[in-house]
Amino acid sequence: MVDVKCAECGKTINVERNNIENVLQFKGKYYHSGCFKALVSKRVASGRGKPEMWSAALDKMSSLEAETKSKLEHRFYSDELNEWLLNHYDISVIPGRFFQIVADLESGTYKGKRCKPISIGTLLECWKWGQKKLDEIKQYNKANHKGPDNDNARLMYDLAILIGKMPNYLAYKAKQEAAEAERQREMKEKVKIDYNDVACRAEVKKEGLDDISDLLDEFF
Repeated sequence: MVDVKCAECGKTINVERNNIENVLQFKGKYYHSGCFKALVSKRVASGRGKPEMWSAALDKMSSLEAETKSKLEHRFYSDELNEWLLNHYDISVIPGRFFQIVADLESGTYKGKRCKPISIGTLLECWKWGQKKLDEIKQYNKANHKGPDNDNARLMYDLAILIGKMPNYLAYKAKQEAAEAERQREMKEKVKIDYNDVACRAEVKKEGLDDISDLLDEFF
């Protein structure tokens, strides 16, 4: 969770990664969407403090909310990735070069060449997916006197491995999502069947046939 202060009402805005709504950032300050709308109305009505600027901001409120949501999500993912790496590697701080590479990946560049953009959220998911295998590679390299000789170097080494394996992860993710969609479809179908069964039994009782419902169950 991230707490930011509304520059208009002064109250704290509690923001969670999966619930970033009704908040926006403008000129470096955060606002409740409702507070911002009210503030703009006052500024425009007063005619002071660049009303044209505030009026234009009001026109693009949806865009400001979307941009703010994207920035806050990135902040959440960045913090979570940082915490994950500190917990799984024998290092006290993540090198700045690491996050520079991550920023390049997000913009679609790797080692000076164009590549398919990789979001920090996707990288985090991929890292969690591949951590067990990365740890196995570390043990293999250690036993065979190969690979990086410290965890700072290993961090970059593992990043390169995951970038190479990203198509495998995306295929795995697509398969999992397809399976979940099928599970949801089956659940909805089951609910529909159960509802029809209940409706059918109610109809049997209505027609005074409840005394033979057990017999009907044997055939249907």
